[in-house]
Formats: sequence, structure tokens, C-alpha cells
Amino acid sequence: MTDTTNATVVFHGEDHTLGNALRYCLARDEEVDFAGYTVPHPAESRMVVRIQTNGIPAATALHRAADTLENIADDILDKFNTALNDFEEDEDAF
Repeated sequence: MTDTTNATVVFHGEDHTLGNALRYCLARDEEVDFAGYTVPHPAESRMVVRIQTNGIPAATALHRAADTLENIADDILDKFNTALNDFEEDEDAF
């Protein structure tokens, strides 16, 4: 029998940028008991994420964290584009 509430996932080509953001989103999930990541060596282009949940599959928690992160990124992009448009309109007024 496999324990699906624990997982270690390796992301190739990723580093602290994605690792810390995913860890943050995972840690905010009430069904996640532990979330951590490491970049084993700066010369290696990989990041290792460790997840432990209290009932749901760790893969489900990872998918939810990725969805949350995507929503945050979309919100930031929308706010940036709105601010850029407002700035450009103000410049055109002069």
C-alpha cells in the first residue's frame, strides 16, 4: 500500500523563485501538515519539494498550490496592466 499523503517532487530547471512561492501556497492550505523545498546545489538546475498532508493526496495539494499561484500571478498581471494603462493615459493628457 502506498502512502499518497507524502510526496517528494523534483522540478528540473527551477530554483528558489518557484520553490518559495509554492512552499508559501502549500503552507496556507489547512490540509497540508508540512511543505518545504530545497535547491540541493546552486550549480544544479533543480528544486526538490517535500509535501506531507493530513488526509488528501499530496499531488492534490500540489495542484491546488499551483492553481493558487497561477491565480496570484494573473491578479498581479491584471493590476500591472491597469496601472500601466492609467500611466499611459496620464502621459497622453500632457
